[in-house]
Amino acid sequence: MLRPIAVTLEDIADLLEGDLRNGDGYIDLQTGMPWEQSMLDDVGSDMFDEDELEDSDRWFFVENTGSRSGYRDMEDFLDSVVDEALVEKLSIALAGKGAFRRFKDVLFDSGYEFIRYRMFSAERKRGRARQWLSNKGYRSEERSAT
Repeated sequence: MLRPIAVTLEDIADLLEGDLRNGDGYIDLQTGMPWEQSMLDDVGSDMFDEDELEDSDRWFFVENTGSRSGYRDMEDFLDSVVDEALVEKLSIALAGKGAFRRFKDVLFDSGYEFIRYRMFSAERKRGRARQWLSNKGYRSEERSAT
């Protein structure tokens, strides 16, 4: 049986696949609040003691795996696009640094395909977050808005 954790799948996905410059992350098990390492560094020791983060009853560690899965999502989405001109533009956009921005910029101009990609990408991220949580023995129980 999976233990509930009061966090959204989107929050887990953001910590797992976020910008590597922000570091790993933690979920506050009392509040369900996600914290990137960079956020913890910004608030400093005034709010958090380094030893406190080692308390597994309070904090749940999330290792940032980077953007590789998100890049694969773009490649997989590209395989589903039927408009050959758009496929060519998106293929060019995927090359080199800045691919995420270029890919989304090209799609933004296409209207429906942009919406379809956003839904595709969000569902894949939620799926990876759900799988990751399950592997850790948890399930998402979305926290209520306060």
